[in-house]
Amino acid sequence: MGKKAAEGIQIPADLTGLAPEELDTLQSDIEGAFDELTSDENINAEGIALATTYADAIDSIKGERGVREQAAAENKAQREELRSRVHGDKDDKKEEAAASTKSDGDDEEKASMTASGRKVPAEDVLKSSSKLNIKLSQAQREVPSSGQPKLSAQFDASVLVASSDGPKGKPH
Repeated sequence: MGKKAAEGIQIPADLTGLAPEELDTLQSDIEGAFDELTSDENINAEGIALATTYADAIDSIKGERGVREQAAAENKAQREELRSRVHGDKDDKKEEAAASTKSDGDDEEKASMTASGRKVPAEDVLKSSSKLNIKLSQAQREVPSSGQPKLSAQFDASVLVASSDGPKGKPH
């Protein structure tokens, strides 16, 4: 590049030495000159050549910005890697604690069963304080001679219990 434009726009051959603000100003000036030049319907070959130079300069400026953004992203990634090497245990523990707190709440919200067309919360009966988990021998004692169990209270949740007796009638 390095050509002197008719309107006095100097396009440097090396854009790496320009500050970001200088790149912005240069791009704005070139775009203005390009728009003015290409708005003329009677543009000649020399005008087309100059417009092509402007378009190439804009592409170069955009490319330089891309290179700078990529270098900044790489620097940030390297910085984070170094921070992780030095402070990894502290950051990892904080992230793990935050993730486990967040996931615990999510699991409780998602845990539900559909019974009779309504959603009821699912509950781990082994960890529950409610008396939903009873032993088979206890249930057999509660059954009256008629064979129908007596229910002293209505249950608001569906319960699925699986049990078995081991050898000699002992639960295992």
